[in-house]
Amino acid sequence: MNIQCPACGENNSFPTSKPIQCQHCSKPISGTHYDKKSGSVIKGLIVVAIGGSIVTNSYFKKDDRYSLHTEYAIVQSCISQSQKPLDKSQFRRKIEVCVCALSTTQKTFDSDKYEIGSSEFIASFKQSAGTCTK
Repeated sequence: MNIQCPACGENNSFPTSKPIQCQHCSKPISGTHYDKKSGSVIKGLIVVAIGGSIVTNSYFKKDDRYSLHTEYAIVQSCISQSQKPLDKSQFRRKIEVCVCALSTTQKTFDSDKYEIGSSEFIASFKQSAGTCTK
């Protein structure tokens, strides 16, 4: 059996009187080289995880979106503004227009500039909605 010394890294050969077998599959494991697991594998995984996280965040954070709660509230307010019953097709069209208007307005008013009830935002949103209905 070969075992690597943890202090100096040299391989040491130890004779065994009887073959050593795996406790699970009963296959011999003598003649195999054993060494200490390197921390570099773990360090490599950490670097990949952090790097992947940075790349993923920068890729998916391309557009500066509002919080989910804010987006939902804006679209819900837009949809329910008419306060009259809509059939399915009208409702779907209203959703498309409201989402389109929000998407267009977000390009002008990013999450840092957005203020609830801002007259500038509302005017831009209404203009975008008018463009989206065409």
